[in-house]
Amino acid sequence: MSSKIERGLKFIGREALKHVGRNLPLEGKRWLYRTSLDSDAWQIKRKAVLKAAGYRCRCGNHATEVHHETYERVFNERLSDLTAMCRVCHQAEHSKSDGDRKYEKRT
Repeated sequence: MSSKIERGLKFIGREALKHVGRNLPLEGKRWLYRTSLDSDAWQIKRKAVLKAAGYRCRCGNHATEVHHETYERVFNERLSDLTAMCRVCHQAEHSKSDGDRKYEKRT
């Protein structure tokens, strides 16, 4: 399959996930999100964000994770929607926004 066709299929898949996800229960949405983090598209974005930040978190530590500043465009994020962070800052950020819900470690 040509690269152009593959890119088109990935785009269609992301768009479908966006629309399907709206009507899913929370666990289904979490599953879709975790699945998207395994995609080639996410890995490319993740590396671009880390590289642009010089692999540095805003606290100055080595950044190994990428945080979504907004989930408005989830599955089709802009690089400006993402921030490079160390694990400690990422956990703290989720603790702030998620209340008492524990940080969900991605394995």
